[in-house]
Formats: sequence, C-alpha cells, structure tokens
Amino acid sequence: MPLSSDQTLFVILGVRPSISIRVAEATSHVKLDGARYALLEREVGFYDFLRNREAAIIGMRFSFFSKQRVLKDAADLDYIYVDEKRQYIEIYLQGYRGSTIQERGEQAFGDDAIWRSDLGTYALQVGTAELTDLEIDSLKQYVRSSR
Repeated sequence: MPLSSDQTLFVILGVRPSISIRVAEATSHVKLDGARYALLEREVGFYDFLRNREAAIIGMRFSFFSKQRVLKDAADLDYIYVDEKRQYIEIYLQGYRGSTIQERGEQAFGDDAIWRSDLGTYALQVGTAELTDLEIDSLKQYVRSSR
C-alpha cells in the first residue's frame, strides 16, 4: 500500500467541519476555504485517525502535550468531543459519534500545528504519512462532496 507523506491535512473547525489537503510547506500563513489562517504553534501533540467498523476514516483525535485554548473554544461545536482533563479533542467529520476502532493505533507525531483565522476559526494540521493513497483519495472525495 503506497503511503502519502508529502501532503498535510487541515481540519477546519467551523460551524461544520471541513478539510483541506495540501502539499506540506513551511509558512506562517495559509489560505483555507477562502480565509487567511495564521500559525499559532507547531508540534503540539499527537493524533490518531478515527475509523468506523469498516475501517473508513470518520474523524480524528488530537491529543495535546499542554493545555490549549482550542479545547475551550471548540467545545460547543456539535461534531466535537473535548476532554479538557486529558487534553484531547475528537472531531467527527460527518457527525458520527458511535464506537470507533483503532486497529492500527497510529498515534502519529509530526506535521501537526494549530492555526487560527482572522475571525477566530481554528484549523488543526496533521500529517498524512500514515494514510494510504486510497485513504487520501477517500478524504478528497469527502471534500468534494461536502461543498
């Protein structure tokens, strides 16, 4: 299975979740969904991709090394579960909140960052090295179908 490692995934925490897949680049500003985002911090934690029983990606869990403001600011979004005590956030891309499976136990590090738009919307960046090209294509299909 070929893996995708030159791309990063941005999960935008708006009124509803959206994602953007881009080639990784070192920058302090990005444009996502037409809005300008500024880099807040890099290498802030580790992440897992949440999967359903068919092993399809349905979201992600981001565990922070230290307390981050995004934990409080995103807590009211209905597609997010926040555990402030353990400092992690679960983001469900399609509103799914059932049991997830973690067969691979990815706990990936690197390529992670927190971004914030001029309007206060957060975006979490994660790497895609753990994903196959088929999984990347599936996420890209999700992006196209959610617009």
